[in-house]
Amino acid sequence: MSNNETVVETSNEKVESTAFRCRILPMLLMMMALWLCCSGCIGRVGQLVSQAESFTGQYTIQLQNPRLDVVKVIAEVGKSLEYQVTGLDAEAKRITLSSGASAFENMAYGLTSDASLTFTAHDAGTRIAVNVVVLGNHGTGDQEEADGLFAEFKTRLLDRLGEQGISANGGIGKGSAGG
Repeated sequence: MSNNETVVETSNEKVESTAFRCRILPMLLMMMALWLCCSGCIGRVGQLVSQAESFTGQYTIQLQNPRLDVVKVIAEVGKSLEYQVTGLDAEAKRITLSSGASAFENMAYGLTSDASLTFTAHDAGTRIAVNVVVLGNHGTGDQEEADGLFAEFKTRLLDRLGEQGISANGGIGKGSAGG
């Protein structure tokens, strides 16, 4: 008799375990789907609350010493700052670096953020013209953001080159709100 009871208990445990999985798994999937829907709504609200704006700034970095490899060094510094090289014209000594908000940040928070920095070397690499374009919401598409990106990049570039920049100007540009 006790053998039969053991078999019945084992059978009941299997039934309970199966019933548990059949109830919990759909509930977990439904909760995940609800979370994804809600996060998408939150992202859209975030985009509505903060309208996209853009700013384009023209900057210059003047170096003390000629640098024929300046475009290569700019690419290395850009990669260290998590930019992607999105344009390169070696003959014109021009390189474009870009970055942006991830798809998750866009969906979850409504964050729109794109930046593009185009560097053009002149005068044997002693003068570098920098065009910074930012587009975004929540303060990521204004002059302050562009100035900050330029300042961070300039500091890292000068450190990498082992130079003190002779001069660098910033904040010359135009912006627009509402995208």
